Amino acid sequence: MKYFVASSTCYVLFFEVNGYLNESPDLWPILRSATTVVTTVLGIIFCYRANSEGDGQEFIDRFICLSWPIS
Repeated sequence: MKYFVASSTCYVLFFEVNGYLNESPDLWPILRSATTVVTTVLGIIFCYRANSEGDGQEFIDRFICLSWPIS
């Protein structure tokens, strides 16, 4: 779970920072990006805990299978 959170955070940071390469960011885009990163991390933790209350197995498989149609 720790590696999944770390890799997901790196992906989100990459995509968020990539949007600022050609411009100087203002306060609102930075806040939006920070909110996106925090929401991603907290969402993964929430889903992990919900999976742990069940059988606690196959978290990443379930997460990926459900995140695809939700996205």
